[in-house]
Formats: sequence, C-alpha cells, structure tokens
Amino acid sequence: MADSLELTPDQRQLLESFTRQMKVLCIAGAWCGDCVDQCPILWQFAPTKQFERDDFARFLDLIPDSQDGVPLRHALEIRHESFADPTFFELARTRNMAVVFADSDEYPCIDEATADFSYARLQRTEESVETGYDDKALDAWADRARGWSKGGRDAYVFFIAGAKVRNPTAARMLIKRMI
Repeated sequence: MADSLELTPDQRQLLESFTRQMKVLCIAGAWCGDCVDQCPILWQFAPTKQFERDDFARFLDLIPDSQDGVPLRHALEIRHESFADPTFFELARTRNMAVVFADSDEYPCIDEATADFSYARLQRTEESVETGYDDKALDAWADRARGWSKGGRDAYVFFIAGAKVRNPTAARMLIKRMI
C-alpha cells in the first residue's frame, strides 16, 4: 500500500466541481454556543500532506472569510516540514490565516506571524509534572504568549495532547502567569 495517493487531473477537476453551502461549527475545548465569534477555525492537515503551492492555494481559496455576515478566522496546522516555506507563509499572510505554532515532538514547530492573531497548540505536557510543564517552561510560554499578543493581537494558546490529564492545570498556571 502506498503512503500517499495522487489524483489524476480528471479526478481533481471532478472533485473541484462539487461544492455545497454549510454552516460552520467550531468547537474549541468546550462548546460555548458562539465559539465561532471567539475562536478561529482550526484546519489540521495529515502529516503526509506536503506543500504544493498551486494545490494549497486552490484549497485556501475555498475557505470563506465570513458566514452569514459573521467574520471568520482560520488557523492552519500543517504537519509536514515542506510547509516551512516562504511561499506558504505568504499564501497564509495574504488571507490573514494563522500558521499554528505546534509545540510537538512529531510535527514541525513553526513560529511565523501570518495573521492578526496567533494560535498555539502546546502538546508536551508530562504526567509526572503536576502542572504539565515545569515552572521554567511555563514562564517561557507566558513570555512567548506575551510576545504573540503584542500590539493588541489575539493569542490563542491551547494545551492539547501530551499528558491530557495535566492540560487543565497547565492552562490555569499559564493564565496565572499572564495576569
């Protein structure tokens, strides 16, 4: 079995001809009823998805800027190193879409400002550490989050994956350092 499958030009054309209108549902942590007004929509890509400029630009062109008059924000979580490319950053920047900063052992960690907000997914909490991250690491994340939010920019920081049981405490400890 192949690691990836390539579509023929005819197959791509057929798929591109299918469109439909649908409401956008955004869940970030817990459903709050109006999350789309508060949080970006996360687009997470498979680790096998490689950056191909024209292909990815066509995909981004399909993502709406608003839904029923509500402006939408989008965050792109790429998981292949080929996206560490200035061309990709420019595609995201021209559409005001954030490239997700993923603190991960498995995926590339890219800190590139491409939108009027930042979006981070911290994925290395440890179960052996009561607060998920030690004090030094939490202090460093607080400093980084302050940097992401300079100039009035929104910064979305999620503790996700890692030792999931520690993520709520890690989030509380980060908030405590931020106020």
